[in-house]
Amino acid sequence: MLYRKPIMIFIVTVAWMFSTGCSIYRIVDSYAGVEVRVGTEYKQDDALATLRIEENVVFESIGPLCLPIIPLVNSNKITVISFLLLRNEHPFSINAKPCIVTDASKKICANMLTASAKATFPHDYIKSHEEPKDRLYGVIGAILSREAKKYGAFEREDELLVDPSEDNSVSRIGTEELYKHYNYGGDPRWEDLQITFTYTFTCAGSCPNKFTLDAKDFLTIGNEMFLDAEYDYVKKERQKRFYFMF
Repeated sequence: MLYRKPIMIFIVTVAWMFSTGCSIYRIVDSYAGVEVRVGTEYKQDDALATLRIEENVVFESIGPLCLPIIPLVNSNKITVISFLLLRNEHPFSINAKPCIVTDASKKICANMLTASAKATFPHDYIKSHEEPKDRLYGVIGAILSREAKKYGAFEREDELLVDPSEDNSVSRIGTEELYKHYNYGGDPRWEDLQITFTYTFTCAGSCPNKFTLDAKDFLTIGNEMFLDAEYDYVKKERQKRFYFMF
């Protein structure tokens, strides 16, 4: 029958890929801050907050060597990631509905927000525990201790998901929502808490060459505002990448 021909072509292509290796073709867009001096990183003795724009794979395909003809990804989005590291207990909250303004004065608001957390607990430190700087940048990836697993703290694999486009969605999320998601009631007491907030802005068509992220009233830690500004970004030269796997 006629429908069998495309299936056979696909099977032959996959078999060829596994026998000879395969190649991946990607088209990647990325953005750079217009003024680096406008800080997208804030650090105190017991807190670190950062903001960055993730690379976006606009298009991706896979196939036999030198013939990546099977499309896998075709997307137009801007991904903003905010990272928060706390070394002492502080109440915090972050804007759940930030927006960007394009160079054509069009506003695009986040249509998805995910938040994930990891923590380290007593008796779970690496050798650099005595080095504050190393702790700040190295301990965040440490494996949860047996004590923490015993209590089930921060063990959920699924992320906290917020749909900012819903009319009844919260305007900010923070300590209360995160602790509730991870069923954490404060025991055992964590030593370091790492939270990653990922915002997705979906573009109608191609994403803009320039945009401004309105981060005013963005992140509150205790009684202080962090990343409380507008940040301008410009699209870098589009990259085309080939990968070969044997």
